[in-house]
Amino acid sequence: MIEYQTSPMKWCEPIYKYSEYIAEFWNSITSLSFVFFALYCYYDQNNRKLSFAKSKKVKTLLFLMSLIGPTSFVFHLTLNFYAQFIDEVSVMIFLLYCMKEVFQFNNITFYCSLIICSLISWYVPFLSPFILITIGTFLTYETKNILKNNDSLKLWYKGFYYGITSILLWILDFICIFNTHAWWHIFISLSLYHYNLVIFKETIYGSKGSKKIKVVNSFMSYLEDNN
Repeated sequence: MIEYQTSPMKWCEPIYKYSEYIAEFWNSITSLSFVFFALYCYYDQNNRKLSFAKSKKVKTLLFLMSLIGPTSFVFHLTLNFYAQFIDEVSVMIFLLYCMKEVFQFNNITFYCSLIICSLISWYVPFLSPFILITIGTFLTYETKNILKNNDSLKLWYKGFYYGITSILLWILDFICIFNTHAWWHIFISLSLYHYNLVIFKETIYGSKGSKKIKVVNSFMSYLEDNN
């Protein structure tokens, strides 16, 4: 049986409001937005019959994004320390894999970075949010620096604005006027969805081949083969 409330992390949402088995109801439910946007992206690209839709890179990145959903769900469901650790590690895996694809890291660098970050998260858990924010910020800005395609930059900015909104919501949760952490899940998922599209466009074919892919901008942008 998972022991409840062993995590040092505290959020604004009142606990056990809707069920004695669910510590944070809305934070748990909205955690699944990572799964929703990852599946939406996968099926949307397949429905549009994009040439890269069945690429191993696409499947791996979307699977790692979707993995954040259930780990975050269990953490907010129980507020258990071990669940918190697994949740944070799932985010680290996703971010570091994105860095691997964008900067062409080898597997040794990827796994060594993951082990170091995981050990810090386990032994010094209060540093975990700073590690995640640092990796995410570095990845975001360095990705922009290597983009030359205007369509890719538009996608980057869309993800950036959703990301900034999500971070503000995350910070506001500590002030605790009302529960904003649930909204953080939704907006950060939207941000990751758009950054995934940037990575797909820039790494599947490379910077030159990315011209084969057209960006269609909307609330949730999407990609099309540029025939």
